[in-house]
Amino acid sequence: MAMGEISFTADIWSSESLDPYLAVTAHWIGQDTETGMCKLSFKSALITFHYIPGSHIGVMITRALLHLIDHAGICLNRVHAALLLHS
Repeated sequence: MAMGEISFTADIWSSESLDPYLAVTAHWIGQDTETGMCKLSFKSALITFHYIPGSHIGVMITRALLHLIDHAGICLNRVHAALLLHS
């Protein structure tokens, strides 16, 4: 991953009542200026925790993921990679 690129991790699971949810976390390299020194550091943030109705097939998951990234205000041309984990 290079400076300015964003990678994502995502997870889908069902609640006890079988409602499906998607969580997406963004990861990037940023400048840490809290100490007064400019140094690079790894950053992460949860960008969405979202109810996703319907089928969990790949095309639907991809559409939901791209929509949520766009809704978070992240330009898709800055996206480096997306990884969807199933357990």
